[in-house]
Amino acid sequence: IADGICLIQAERRKQGLFLDETVRTNLTVRLLSSLTKWQWVLQKKETQVAQQLVDALRIHPPFPQIVAKQLSGGNQQKVVIGKWLKTNADVFIFDEPTKGIDVNAKQEVF
Repeated sequence: IADGICLIQAERRKQGLFLDETVRTNLTVRLLSSLTKWQWVLQKKETQVAQQLVDALRIHPPFPQIVAKQLSGGNQQKVVIGKWLKTNADVFIFDEPTKGIDVNAKQEVF
């Protein structure tokens, strides 16, 4: 990240997501420094950022408060990609970004 490069892993369920956390948490985990004040997470701001990403990536269902493991594989992959989009990364390296997702989701990822 420090060099402007991010790696999006093939094994999203093992390396890319916090499955027992919300979509909101997963989407904003890389942005915590910009979403905190006096070491407290600004939940309203965090929710706004997450909702913007959910809408832009067409994550379904479109609710940031849903737990990540409840999403389909394609929507989980969108969350993995989405958490990097608001960072300062210049280069994205994708390791099998469509592994284990259906044809329609593959089209949306690309």
